[in-house]
Amino acid sequence: MARRKQALERSRRKKLERREQRDRKPSGLAPIAKMTRKMAERLDDAHDLIHRRDYAEAEELLRRLDDRGTSYPQIVEALMFLYQETRDHASCCAAAKRLTVLQPRDPEALVMYAQESMFCGHATIARLTYERFIERWPEHEHVPKAKHALEILVPETEERIKNFGFPKNDALEWLALHEESLGLLQSGDYLDCAAKCRELLAKVPTFTSARNNLAIAYFQCGRALDAVKVVEETRELNPDNRFAEATLAKLYFLTGRTADGQQIADQIVADPPTYQDSLVAAMEALALLGRDEDIVTLVEGTTDDQIVDDDARAIQHHYLAYAKCRLGDEKVAKTLWKKCLKLYPQLPEARENLLDLESGEGHAPWASSFVKWIPKETMDDVVQYVSDEKQVLLARYPAIAALVPALLDRGDPLGREVALRLAKADGSPPMLDALTKFALGTRGPDALRFEALTFLKEKDAVDAGPHRVFSRGKWTNIQLLAAEISSEPRDSASSPKVLELMRDGALATQACDYDFAEACFREALEEEPDNCGAAYNLCTVWLHRDGDEGQQRARRQLEQLHREFPDYVFATVALAQFAGMGGEFQRARDLLAPIYQAKQLHISEAMALFIAGAQIALEERDLERAERAYELLRQFADEDDVNMQALRRRIDKASQKGGLRGLFSRF
Repeated sequence: MARRKQALERSRRKKLERREQRDRKPSGLAPIAKMTRKMAERLDDAHDLIHRRDYAEAEELLRRLDDRGTSYPQIVEALMFLYQETRDHASCCAAAKRLTVLQPRDPEALVMYAQESMFCGHATIARLTYERFIERWPEHEHVPKAKHALEILVPETEERIKNFGFPKNDALEWLALHEESLGLLQSGDYLDCAAKCRELLAKVPTFTSARNNLAIAYFQCGRALDAVKVVEETRELNPDNRFAEATLAKLYFLTGRTADGQQIADQIVADPPTYQDSLVAAMEALALLGRDEDIVTLVEGTTDDQIVDDDARAIQHHYLAYAKCRLGDEKVAKTLWKKCLKLYPQLPEARENLLDLESGEGHAPWASSFVKWIPKETMDDVVQYVSDEKQVLLARYPAIAALVPALLDRGDPLGREVALRLAKADGSPPMLDALTKFALGTRGPDALRFEALTFLKEKDAVDAGPHRVFSRGKWTNIQLLAAEISSEPRDSASSPKVLELMRDGALATQACDYDFAEACFREALEEEPDNCGAAYNLCTVWLHRDGDEGQQRARRQLEQLHREFPDYVFATVALAQFAGMGGEFQRARDLLAPIYQAKQLHISEAMALFIAGAQIALEERDLERAERAYELLRQFADEDDVNMQALRRRIDKASQKGGLRGLFSRF
């Protein structure tokens, strides 16, 4: 207890020291806005999370604190620290830039902005920022560090000026403007990025890099046709620009012009680009277009000198892993994604694909997140309409409708979910075709594909089956239910006396008073010889009370009941269970098949059917089919029902111990 108190006291002192350090105002700096006590405590919590390397939770907490309408330097500094720890240089650079605005007289903020700009490849911004720092604080302790960085940055920027052919007097200004637009593009500030690109193009209209960035920004702003127009003009100005070529293939596909996109992809494959940025753009375009083999060919044909930095090499690993995984080589894909994350730890697509594969969720693989498929400005519309007016959405955005089959095939979890909801709501023949291909394919989680298959049955787009589907990593046959399931009590033609006898017999059976139950059911049959319920329940009494002899007697009675009343579901299901127990699996399936095709079933009949189907699957040692029967049963049955619980226990027992015999203890 004493040690715990000492640890708590040390933690409290550290928090106080950290808070005092944050609130301390160095000489010459603007006053730091005072935080509320609650905010300061939450900020301390964020720092603790960072120190514990719980980066995702720390970022979520800091973003909530940062979204309060007031910018506190302390919060921005914490974000910088977080992004430094996670090596997310783009986000760290954006935070450092914010800090220079909040604290314009803080030399440390300026040095951090210069450093992170350098890490992001924004050499011109880094050079100009370091030069401004040295000019303003020539005696600062970080001046030697800045001068050393300039020894690298000056030759680099001069080389870029030479390559771009900018006039000497304007070169640094134009390059800095270009790098600002790149930073805005990376951070998702697409409107500001487009404005910077237009500002730069007003000075140098033929600058292809700015034109390519403008196209991407336009697409994300919801101006997809303007984006296409910009890239088409770029290719007219510079037909040899391979980045524009790949970008146009991607934009054609995302705007519904799939054939045009595939045609350009053919050209890329026939004559691959050789420069890093163009190669990465080509990989992305081929991934969106679903050309897995071509990705492998392109990547494996790329030489080491064509990919010059670690981030690009990591992205190359990601696209190759994606293609290999889709082609069935998950082992190689896992290895490649691990290599990718060593080079580029914050690449979400690689991290999430790897986690999905290791967890067995079944979403993987996907190359790009949903935000790469749908413009940012359209995303809110999509999410809203997924909940209500989806048909209107597809009418307003025909390009999204064209993307549904591709999203079902190779979208990320959100993309597949949205595509499924849109296709179900639309219900048009093309959407039903896309859902059929998805449901009967191998892409995406089992649950989503079975949801699609069930929907298709409801729309009479497929029959009840059985259908060959991919479940739990292998192919299996699934029988769907054709019937409408009703829970309404059925009208009975029995007399009040017989109804009372049936009720008393059922209560006696539940109380294990089998002799009295038998007397009730026999008397009911004397009153109504054709009462199937009385005959069936009499069989259940024999099964529970009389051991092997009762089982033989019940089976003979059920065979007779089935011959005389072939539409009586419970007798048919019981005989199928007997067949399964005896290893007569084909006869069991033949008995149950007509019930799956029935137009209407009471919920008790449907439960008996699927429970029997699961039990027979267990007898066949087909755990996957038993699980699927249970999942279909859950769609209309209460999991707390005693029969559902008994079935769940049987499946779990069979799964854990392999005990697949003796599971038919009750019908």
